[in-house]
Amino acid sequence: MCRKKKKITEIKEPYTTQMFIRDLEELLQICVIEKEQLQNDSEDEYTVGVLNDLTIPELSKLKMLAEAGSLPPKGERWISSTGLIIDCWDECPKEIEDRLFHLSDNYKNNLD
Repeated sequence: MCRKKKKITEIKEPYTTQMFIRDLEELLQICVIEKEQLQNDSEDEYTVGVLNDLTIPELSKLKMLAEAGSLPPKGERWISSTGLIIDCWDECPKEIEDRLFHLSDNYKNNLD
């Protein structure tokens, strides 16, 4: 069973690159902690693999691009991990799912 994307509350103030970097850093920290906990508990190898092989590298690359001022223009932005959650990552930890959808929405629609 796949999860459906939740509606995100619109942002009242402009969403800046600094806010995006802060959100990336917070989400990366959560992903690393979750991955370590799952590895230590020997649970959910699929989620550990997704976090290790896709989500953490993708978010790290976005952070690097944002810090360098090299993000793609609006209309050419997406985060692959969100598509994975929608299509088949049923066991995605709830906090990661919520934050990832929020980050993706801001990245695609609100970040100038």
